[in-house]
Amino acid sequence: MASPNGLIMKKTAFLLLTITCLTATVLSQSKLSPVTLSTDSIESFLLDSTQIQIYIDKKGTNDIKEISALSNQFVFNTSSIADAEKVGAIWVQYQLINNSSSSIDISVGTEADTVLTYLFQGNATKPTLQFLSGKKVSWSKKDGFKESELIPVQIGANQTFHVYQRLKNPVLSPEKQIAVGIFSTQKIIHTEFIEKERQVIDLSHYGNIFFAGFFLLAALFNLLLYKVTKEREYFLLAGFLFFLFIQMNPWFTTVFARENFWLSHKIEEAGLMYLVFLFQFVRHFFNTRLRIRKWDKVLYVVNFALSLSIISEVLLNGNSTVELIRSVIFVGATCLYLATLVYLFRVPGKERKLFAGAMMPFLVCFLSLFVVAIVYIVFSVTGNTSLDQFFEWVGEWAYLINNIAISWAVLYFAHILFRRFEAQKKAIAVKELEKEQERNALIAVQKIELENQVNLRTSELEESLLKLTKTQNQLIHAEKMAALGQLTSGIAHEIQNPLNFVSNFSEVNEELIEEMKLSWMNDDKSLVEELIRDINENTRKINFHSKRADAIVKGMLQHSQVNHYEKELTDINWLCEEMLRISYQTTRSKNNVLKVKFIADYDHSAGEVFVYKKEISRVLLNILNNAFYALSEKLVAPGQKENQDADDMIDKEWQSNLSTGHFETGSLIASTTKSYGFKRQSKEALLPESYEPVIWITTLRNENSLEIRIKDNGTGISASDIGKIFQPFFTTKPTGSGTGLGLSLAYEIITRGHSGELLVSSKKGEYSEFIIRLPF
Repeated sequence: MASPNGLIMKKTAFLLLTITCLTATVLSQSKLSPVTLSTDSIESFLLDSTQIQIYIDKKGTNDIKEISALSNQFVFNTSSIADAEKVGAIWVQYQLINNSSSSIDISVGTEADTVLTYLFQGNATKPTLQFLSGKKVSWSKKDGFKESELIPVQIGANQTFHVYQRLKNPVLSPEKQIAVGIFSTQKIIHTEFIEKERQVIDLSHYGNIFFAGFFLLAALFNLLLYKVTKEREYFLLAGFLFFLFIQMNPWFTTVFARENFWLSHKIEEAGLMYLVFLFQFVRHFFNTRLRIRKWDKVLYVVNFALSLSIISEVLLNGNSTVELIRSVIFVGATCLYLATLVYLFRVPGKERKLFAGAMMPFLVCFLSLFVVAIVYIVFSVTGNTSLDQFFEWVGEWAYLINNIAISWAVLYFAHILFRRFEAQKKAIAVKELEKEQERNALIAVQKIELENQVNLRTSELEESLLKLTKTQNQLIHAEKMAALGQLTSGIAHEIQNPLNFVSNFSEVNEELIEEMKLSWMNDDKSLVEELIRDINENTRKINFHSKRADAIVKGMLQHSQVNHYEKELTDINWLCEEMLRISYQTTRSKNNVLKVKFIADYDHSAGEVFVYKKEISRVLLNILNNAFYALSEKLVAPGQKENQDADDMIDKEWQSNLSTGHFETGSLIASTTKSYGFKRQSKEALLPESYEPVIWITTLRNENSLEIRIKDNGTGISASDIGKIFQPFFTTKPTGSGTGLGLSLAYEIITRGHSGELLVSSKKGEYSEFIIRLPF
């Protein structure tokens, strides 16, 4: 076990060693070797490790005030920086001293994504000068020489500058150290302006501009050809030229993305897509899908992988792993397609000759430059300078010669594709001509057959039309006869009542006269006087009913003598009620046990309108007859019997509204709801109590038309029949009960004769409603 004195000695030795190290560190920090300058004629030199000290700001949060206070914590630039990308920021400090008697102009350069430079003159506590530069700084925000990334500094005689630089993602030397260069400002100016001005007026510069424009125009032209011809080769060639234009002209990104390094980098990386389009063009030009079917799948997968790697490189913006993968795939795809071309050139076919004719200048140029590059490497290694001028000349003109070779290939391929397209058009035209001839021959045969069929069909149609015309005439005649019969029946029933009264009272008067003779002979004066009064009363009744029958006949004659070709000013309300009366009397002559409720709602402002009175009467009568028929069909009671007492009651009800043989205009208008029908006395004739037949008649004057609505709650019309009821010869009645011309003629009268509308709405088993619109 060690003695206490030994432990004390060890602790003392360790403390002395620690103090010595700290002292050495502080002394080393204070012994930063300044960069002593005496002239600015030296073109450039790099600062050595004793002239630069660095400080690693891992979080990147320190500013210049904090860093200047921490200057004693900087270390010499002797240790390697493992991964500059993962470091927040790296600060660099060094000193510049001018020991000459005149001012000197130098430029300071440090390559990094972002460089923020602070210069402190002498013992100043605040920065005298401040500059911003870097590869990823937008063009408008850069200070100094923007393209060369250098900061110009003028140092006066016997003047000192302490420099701090904040570096983001710096470019390290092969030894993983920070590299700072000092350059002559005059040399930089000479290079930046005089040399570039000489290059601008150089012929090769104009040649590069010309070919850049040529590639772009050729891309647009091939894209236009693709739109016209739909040939995929034109599209692939257009893509190849466009991305080649981007790849071979870096000033394109300078013009369009100089303010955004991120976008500029993506454009440059995207330019590699020209190889993808070139590979696809080779596949389609040689038709590898049919020639080497299995190998074509490999080519497709490799090209897809290359596309994916380029897109990944563009999106991830310079990731080293992705860039390595893309490079490997790029080299592998190029070798694979070159091997495929070698194989395809061994297969007979005109494609290889055409491809060789297009690519031969480019291959010769490529091989020549490849040989020159090998010779240049050998001469550089051996130190031979005899061909330096030749190498310089090749370097100046290689780009232009390469563009000429590519332009030749583009023009040659465009010519080949155009010729192939013309050949395809001719082949297609020949095929179309042959098909057209076959089609014409077939059409000629079909035309003869169709003419025979048409002639046969025409004769059949003419015969059918003749039969149809005869049938139509017969049906029209039957319809007229049926209408005439219904009208006659109604008139006969209407006249029958007053004639019965005349006949009955005449017979009664004869009996009274005989009785009066007997009373006269018996000298019974009081009885004679009474009989005379009865005879006079009966005579007045006979006279009244005779006049009533005369008025009915005159009204019918007046109704039948309407002019067909001239419109009359007609009271529509009166006409509706008149047709209702006639239709009801006609129905009653056939079915005297039907009780119907009539609901009339007439518009008093309807007034009179010009219409063909007889035609409108016919339309109303037809619709009302159909309504009564629908009510009768829905309300069929077995064992119905006629009842004369009910008949007399109907006569009395109608007589209350009669004055001169027809309804007065206001008789039904005054009361919007009336009921007419028969007393139900026989148990066999009783109708169902759950159903009451109703007919609604409504008139309404609108802004430009007069509307008539006739509705019943009868059997209704089915949905399948409602679209056909206005067709000639279509009827829903049983065979022999209707001709199917009534509603068709009504539709013609309203729509053509009066330029109006005839509409219908119905629900099977519930109701039917007809709407007539007559324009003013």
